[in-house]
Amino acid sequence: MLVPVPRNPSGESVLGSNFTLSAANGTYQDTGLSVTLPGSGTYLIFGGVRGGLKISAGDGFLCSKLYNATDGADVANSERFVFYTDQLGTLLANTSGFAVLVTVAAAKTIKLYAKRDGTGTTWVTSLVAGDVNGRTNLGYVRLMP
Repeated sequence: MLVPVPRNPSGESVLGSNFTLSAANGTYQDTGLSVTLPGSGTYLIFGGVRGGLKISAGDGFLCSKLYNATDGADVANSERFVFYTDQLGTLLANTSGFAVLVTVAAAKTIKLYAKRDGTGTTWVTSLVAGDVNGRTNLGYVRLMP
C-alpha cells in the first residue's frame, strides 16, 4: 500500500533593491524582507545577508536578526554577525548565511532586521544589498507539522 507523503510547505523572498541603514549605531531596522510561515509546525528558516560598508573613520560592523512581527518579538538565537571592517575609504561587501530552527503554534510573519554599529565610526555607506551582484534572501521549509 502506498502512503502519501505530506507536502512540506516552503517559500523564499529576496530583497529587490538595496536597503540603506541610517539609524543610530546599534539600532536594528526592518529591511523590508519577510516570509510568512503558513501554520503550526517546526520550520528551518534560512537565508543569506549581503552587506556593504564603507567608513571614513573608526571601525564598523553589520549584524542581522530575525523578528517575529506577528508576536512582536525577536526570534530567539537568530542574531548573526555579518562582517566587520576598520579599512577606511573602501567599500567592502560580504554575504553571511544563516539557518535557524523555529517552532510556532500558528501562522507567523518573520522579518529580517539589520543594524550597523562601531566605535568612532563615520559612515559613508552601510547597506543590506539586493541587486544584480547578489541578493539578500530569506526562506523557510516546514520540517514537522
